[in-house]
Amino acid sequence: MRRFLICLLCMVMLGAQLVGCGGTPDATEPEITEPEVTTPEITEPEVTTPEETTPEETEPEETIPETTEPETTEPETTEPETTEPETEAPAPVVAPDAGTFTKMQSVLLLGQSNMVGNGWAKYVEPITDDRIYMMRGDEWVTMKEPLHEQTTKATVGLGASFAKAFVETFDCELGLIPVAVGGSSVLQWKKDYTGDNEHLYAKAIEMAKKAQETTEICAILWHQGETNRNRKAYAQDIKEIFDAFIEELGLDRDEIVIITGELGAWEGKEVELVNSALAAVDAEGYFPCYAVVSQEGLTNVEKERSGSDSHFDSPSLRVFGYRYFEEFYEELMHRECAYEYSQDPDDYRIDPTA
Repeated sequence: MRRFLICLLCMVMLGAQLVGCGGTPDATEPEITEPEVTTPEITEPEVTTPEETTPEETEPEETIPETTEPETTEPETTEPETTEPETEAPAPVVAPDAGTFTKMQSVLLLGQSNMVGNGWAKYVEPITDDRIYMMRGDEWVTMKEPLHEQTTKATVGLGASFAKAFVETFDCELGLIPVAVGGSSVLQWKKDYTGDNEHLYAKAIEMAKKAQETTEICAILWHQGETNRNRKAYAQDIKEIFDAFIEELGLDRDEIVIITGELGAWEGKEVELVNSALAAVDAEGYFPCYAVVSQEGLTNVEKERSGSDSHFDSPSLRVFGYRYFEEFYEELMHRECAYEYSQDPDDYRIDPTA
């Protein structure tokens, strides 16, 4: 019995001891999963920082309307600028056309008496300009009328007024190559002429080539026909003459300007054959830059000396030269000439006794 009680007591004590030891492991120590207690969720700074910076980044974007304000004003400032050229556009193109030429220009004066000039110099004001030269022998000298050496009287031709308009328009130097001969036949100007009279083509070519050493030939001016006003082959004659000059002098056929002039249609004078021949060459377009100058309104030398004459007087030759330049300019520049001059010969006439 005693032994039984001792055993029972031991069992009770052992059980109490086990209960004391087993309470510690059951005290929910394994629940110490505090590392899981949302410590990784402490990413709150990461969430808050981008949210706080985004409004800061959008703040400079609020200045965008400030940058657009000048953009809206720019077109307003350009509006008056666009209207200014619109008001200037209709303005005509006027001389001078300075800078058109890079080299001194020269012009051939070919033909007969009206190119030489049969009007008396004392009835018009002289034309002088330091920019105008004429060829004498093999050198350039300052222009002074008469231009042609063969002239025995103090006469004027159309070359001086042509040159005056030229240098005033282009503001450059010009050389005149005066080789016309009064009373000459159109045949003497042909390359293949073999007659007894002077071969004028050969002389003109010689002087032109000398001029080309220092200048550039830009035009051929022609007035011929008093001797040949009844020649039916006149149109073909001048075609052959100009073709030969172009080829011999190495001129550009598409650019060289050729200007011819009508004969004066005085009462009882037959000029229709020559004038219609000149017009036919123009209408045909045989030469790309070719024109005929009208004689309308011009007068003969009857006012300058007694009797009737077939030649233009000196005031008319002044007008004729300006008309030649007008046609030259429009053929060369392909626009209307703005050079101003009077079409009335009497506006150039002076009284030599005054």
